[in-house]
Amino acid sequence: MSNELKSANSVKTGKKFSKARQELNYSIDQMAEKLVINKDYIIAIERGDFSKFPSEAFAKAYFQKYKQFLGINSDFPGLFNTKKESSLKKIKKEIKLPYSWNIGNKQIILISIFTTLSILALIFSKSSLKETELTYKPNTNDLQFIEEIIQANTTKKAVADGLSINKNLLELRFTDNSWIELYVNDSLVEAQQFRTGDIYVRTVYIPFKIVIGNADSIKGTYNGQVIDFFENTNSLTGVSTVNFNNE
Repeated sequence: MSNELKSANSVKTGKKFSKARQELNYSIDQMAEKLVINKDYIIAIERGDFSKFPSEAFAKAYFQKYKQFLGINSDFPGLFNTKKESSLKKIKKEIKLPYSWNIGNKQIILISIFTTLSILALIFSKSSLKETELTYKPNTNDLQFIEEIIQANTTKKAVADGLSINKNLLELRFTDNSWIELYVNDSLVEAQQFRTGDIYVRTVYIPFKIVIGNADSIKGTYNGQVIDFFENTNSLTGVSTVNFNNE
């Protein structure tokens, strides 16, 4: 992103933010920690240079959060050209859940049921029934064969499922517009804006930290365990921070 995302008006607005912060006696580092925002974004807003942000939606989210905290009245600068939106949306290329496996998974289950029923039909077709009593009983080999087929198809299902055997998997589902920052070893490795219905999946190893905006719009799991985003939610900003460590 170039330095085109800066204007006289945005610089003037940025100075207004900087002045309000200084009047509250907060340094940039203190403000970044208090709002749970990367300090580079704080600096960008105060300089009126929005080329640091990956998208307009992302910039607006941080602008609004910072503005509300400072209690000032400023409009977001109209710097982003809608014709460039396609290039800005590259940050939206999040990993989607591979739901295509569902079709193959259903086919495996149907084949398993059909095969089992066919074997049972073959077994009972060899038996002769009396008026009130079944004279044929499946032998041990027959039952073992059926069990082996069921087990084989169960294994295929697990392989087709991919996600069920994947460890260190972070999954987030969004019921409303939101954003996340993902830190690994205190380094920012992901910053994305999401919309209603989006799903984000990534393999990530402990230790790491997630910063979530609009926390009540997100449901998530890590290694199949539900993540509680509400316990550490800031009531003023709606931002939640969850740390995953080795403990």
